[in-house]
Amino acid sequence: MELHKLTAVQAKEALDGGRMSCAEYARALIERCHQAAGLNALITFDEEAFLRRMAQPALGPLHGLPLIIKDNINAAGFPTTGNTPTLVDYRPEQSNPVVQALVDAGAVVMAKANLHELAMGP
Repeated sequence: MELHKLTAVQAKEALDGGRMSCAEYARALIERCHQAAGLNALITFDEEAFLRRMAQPALGPLHGLPLIIKDNINAAGFPTTGNTPTLVDYRPEQSNPVVQALVDAGAVVMAKANLHELAMGP
């Protein structure tokens, strides 16, 4: 089973059913990120922090479900740069309400996704 190809529903079923661990899933996703690094899809990705968050005890029904958040949406603990030099040091104290609701349900923010500067691309 190629873990990086699982849908969210398939991943939760495998996690909840004990067919894979959060750590195993996290390592597979990290490996896939390394394989696809040339795409420049991620702006912020701290592998060690992701592994620590995935190793926490179950926090809710979405525990172990990784999220990649577009870098113009706030996620506490991550910079929100909008891919512009002006915001390179901006670190929001609070997450966007939707991100916070997902995190409160146990989902784990994995990384921040790249985008056109300030999402003003074509």
